[in-house]
Amino acid sequence: MELSSNFQNCVQNLIAKTSGDQLNELFSRSVYDHTNDYWRSEIRVEAIRKGLEYIYLLSKNPDVFNTFGNDIIQCFYDLSKVSPEPIRHLTLEYLNVVKTKWLATLQSGYWKEKEIPNEQEVMDAAIILYSLQCLNSDVHFGGDLQKYVVSSQEDDNSGKRLSVMELFGWNPLEESIPSTVVDLCVKCHRRNPRRSTNCKHCNSEVVIITPYRLLSNSLIYSFYCNMAGIDLECSYDDFLRWLPFLRPYKSSLELPWKEFVDQCYLITHVIFTLSQWGQLRLQIQQLPHEYLFLQEHLPLMIQKKDVHLVGEFIQCLRIFGVEENNSSILDGLQFLLEEQNADGSWDNQMMDGFHVDLAYVAYHATMVAIQALIPPMFTGFGCMSESTEEIVSRWYSTEFLRCEPIPSPLPSENIENDFMKDMRLASMEDNLDLIFDSIPSILQHIQDRRLTRR
Repeated sequence: MELSSNFQNCVQNLIAKTSGDQLNELFSRSVYDHTNDYWRSEIRVEAIRKGLEYIYLLSKNPDVFNTFGNDIIQCFYDLSKVSPEPIRHLTLEYLNVVKTKWLATLQSGYWKEKEIPNEQEVMDAAIILYSLQCLNSDVHFGGDLQKYVVSSQEDDNSGKRLSVMELFGWNPLEESIPSTVVDLCVKCHRRNPRRSTNCKHCNSEVVIITPYRLLSNSLIYSFYCNMAGIDLECSYDDFLRWLPFLRPYKSSLELPWKEFVDQCYLITHVIFTLSQWGQLRLQIQQLPHEYLFLQEHLPLMIQKKDVHLVGEFIQCLRIFGVEENNSSILDGLQFLLEEQNADGSWDNQMMDGFHVDLAYVAYHATMVAIQALIPPMFTGFGCMSESTEEIVSRWYSTEFLRCEPIPSPLPSENIENDFMKDMRLASMEDNLDLIFDSIPSILQHIQDRRLTRR
């Protein structure tokens, strides 16, 4: 509360002290002045304001709006839910403009002249529907969207509706996470069989994705479908149940770098979806694998100068309740402020002209950097739903005792040697049922240690 209050006061002071020429002079300066005072709220507030303005101006580009405008409206909504005033007010102003534009788009006909949308269009539409429903907009788009997907109550063999296999590439009710899946075609956005080398619809070369990316995508899009009220053949929970099969996580020395990065994004998006994109506080004890991985590897991401993962790692650690005085988080905040461009963006590679794919890279980097810089204001505690909470809680007795830090090429000083003991005792203190459920695992753990010592 103190941090948020200070943040608010600094914003108000900044606004009160600057207007006209003063404001223009301030905005033209470097965001970071290299005086080692990166923690000062005034500097962070200015970085956030310029970042929000960059995203808003980007959204006015027709190509951007048509390609990832659904992501931008969700970005402004999420920020409005966790930001202190008056940053919240600023995000709401941008949000209202983007919302109005989307309502006009839906009124004129979202699917244009196509009878059946492709897989990517359906999932993008679910994000729009979710965002507009959160904003209490009177939209009847859900019924139209439901007509294009197979629900849990029916079996459509006519090919007129998209199945879970077509939308996600696998069905968690029928199989475990497959080792090889062909991603949606980058050109026509259609699904292809797993052993394909070229798209059967447009003959483009297909892209094979890792199990980490597959599960990450599945969790993201099933979250939006479920929250928007779109009935699928399976639910978010059905996908989430397979997460332990990808544990324990591997270090960057054990995986190719691209696959390691996919693993990183899976971890962050498990936390994002469970917390409803940062609105809810999560318990470290429920997700020790994920917490320890983030804590251990944040210094590595700073060294790699990866704005995207530094921003996401900081936000996820905050969701677990890690304070700002954590040395890795302070280092991450300093890095982000040093990396911001004069136009308010991060990781902007459009030096030779505009390109929509590079625009998305800059947008994503800017979004996650802003989220990392804002002191979060949680609206609740626990997972996104009771059923999801039950799944995560069941993992506790089997996963927590055997969870160990994943070695990083850059050892972190933030991992406490007695972490497991302290956190286990703290969580069990007021939960007798959990203690009793954990006794067999504890006894087995003790027996295993005795055998090892012999």
